[in-house]
Amino acid sequence: MRDLSEALDILKQQGWFSMIDERFQAALAAEARLIHHRKGEDIFHFGDPGAGLFGVVDGSLFLSYPREDGILLPFAPLGRGFWVGDLAVLSGRPGLVSISTQSDVIAVNIPARRVLKLVERMPETWQAFYELNRINIGLALRLLAALTVETAEKKIALRLLILSEYQADEHAWLPISNQELAMQLGLALPTVQRAIKRLEARGALESGYSKIRILDRAAMIPDG
Repeated sequence: MRDLSEALDILKQQGWFSMIDERFQAALAAEARLIHHRKGEDIFHFGDPGAGLFGVVDGSLFLSYPREDGILLPFAPLGRGFWVGDLAVLSGRPGLVSISTQSDVIAVNIPARRVLKLVERMPETWQAFYELNRINIGLALRLLAALTVETAEKKIALRLLILSEYQADEHAWLPISNQELAMQLGLALPTVQRAIKRLEARGALESGYSKIRILDRAAMIPDG
């Protein structure tokens, strides 16, 4: 079982927390708490007030967003080094996504009131929060851009390559099923299943029950 100190040390190696200056790292660490959630738990609902910052240490958080027709659309499972929650806290507006756990999760949480007090005490931290916003907008744009490629196989390959960046290891299992990929990419399930089989056939990935892992990143999108 990880303790808070170990969790923070891990986050110093990957993602937004690794990019901010040591003084701000220490200030956040002083306000942080370690939280554990089992697979399938809801952490935050779309439209709720901000609950604070969440940084993933182990496992994956699953983000969902309501479509215009009201259906909750799964956006992406995001793991180690991913941080979320800053927009709702700092804007004082309701959250834009729902967050659940795709697996058992260990995360660092800084409650909203502590984030706001920290910003009052250290106004210069706004720059670091803008950096977090830039990182997450960049991720969203990359995922959207990957939807524009011409084949289902490339859509799947690009999404999995991006999501693998938020894992403890680039070859670790991603907790995602073919059905979830189909929903996220707007593809029919049989189309996804066929594409996954083609990727497996050339040794690019391996799939199991509701999980996929990349074996050869170069083979995911071969030259030509």
